[in-house]
Amino acid sequence: MAHIGLNIETVDALYSFLLEDWTFVDCTLDGGSFAGLQIERLDIQNCSMQDADFSGMMCDELRISGSGLQGADFQGADIKESRITDSNCSSARFRNAKLNLSRLTGCDFSLCNFDGANLFGTDLSNSRFRAVNFGATKMDGVTVDHASFVMASIGHKNFRKSKLVGVDFSETDLTGCDFTDAVFEDCRIENAVVSAETVFAGADLRGARLSNMRLDVTRAKGAVISPSQAEGFLYDRLGVIVEEGA
Repeated sequence: MAHIGLNIETVDALYSFLLEDWTFVDCTLDGGSFAGLQIERLDIQNCSMQDADFSGMMCDELRISGSGLQGADFQGADIKESRITDSNCSSARFRNAKLNLSRLTGCDFSLCNFDGANLFGTDLSNSRFRAVNFGATKMDGVTVDHASFVMASIGHKNFRKSKLVGVDFSETDLTGCDFTDAVFEDCRIENAVVSAETVFAGADLRGARLSNMRLDVTRAKGAVISPSQAEGFLYDRLGVIVEEGA
């Protein structure tokens, strides 16, 4: 039977409850010390885990839903194939965590630390990653439908041949990213930072809102844009205004 409404602060207390059941509902683990926790399964529903320490955690089947993880510490955790959904994870730390093949969906990960984390094949859909630095994060094969990366840094990541739906890259650092043959649908790339190494070759950008972004011609060969987008680029780059004839 699930544990309901408990207040848990130590790893020993958590272990004792796990002997009976691995599901916790409406529990409070705020500020708890659970570093080095090693378990097969943990299911957390509608719990508060603010500032809890789960660093070095190892769990084969971690499920967290509808919970508050603000400031929680998962540094170095081995929680691949986990499910963290519909939760507030702002300012949590996932540095060097193994999260590959996980589902991190419908969550707020604003200001989180994912430095050195493994997100290979992870589903990030419908989550917000405001001001997150993904510089040393492994992101190959991620799914990012309807995710927001506003003010984030995702430089030098590979999105080749991806179909990007509803993704917000506004004010995002896209330095060195590879969008070769990517298709953008209902996306925003406004005031984004791009470099000469950012590649849009063959990309279909017609489904993206573009503004204040300079495409390097040599890195955008074969890219497809709409007439209105072309007018914007001509104005931003050359100051040329395109008007229809009388």
